[in-house]
Amino acid sequence: VTNNPSVIEGPDHTYYMMFKSRTPTPGHMTMWIATSKTPIGPFSIKSAVFTDKEFSCEDPCIWYDKARKRFYAVAKNFTNSGKLTKQFGALVLLTSKDGIGWGPAIHTLVSNKQLAMNNGEIVELENLERPFVYTDVQGKALAILAAARRKKTNGTDGKVLQNSFDVIIPIKN
Repeated sequence: VTNNPSVIEGPDHTYYMMFKSRTPTPGHMTMWIATSKTPIGPFSIKSAVFTDKEFSCEDPCIWYDKARKRFYAVAKNFTNSGKLTKQFGALVLLTSKDGIGWGPAIHTLVSNKQLAMNNGEIVELENLERPFVYTDVQGKALAILAAARRKKTNGTDGKVLQNSFDVIIPIKN
């Protein structure tokens, strides 16, 4: 099973697709890179991004930064191994010089499952999902958009509230 593809055109006019899959046994998340000469394929798998269960991720969003001459991807950490970040479900940063060989960035943590509001309040999240990185024309990351859901709380009537919503997280450069 493969899903959650993210496709970009690289500086060499090759199209790069990063996608998630699962191994049949033991069933952990894996991520792969495939390339094509056109955005609609056919794509050919070129390399594994991560296949070790200690680096399980999903929901990648890939882009190319022209000024840094590097590929980047933000993904959701899907393991408790602590290899990418300490929190299961946090967003992590991956990088590559050539779009084929990938690894964790020097500073992997993009965001824990929490939001810092303008008034100083910290909102704890149950989920932070499907990150999308908004860039300028040069590939400089400006913001991360994601789906979020608050931790379960009880409303005034005693019912459990689980509000889901979209978030835009500006990137400080």
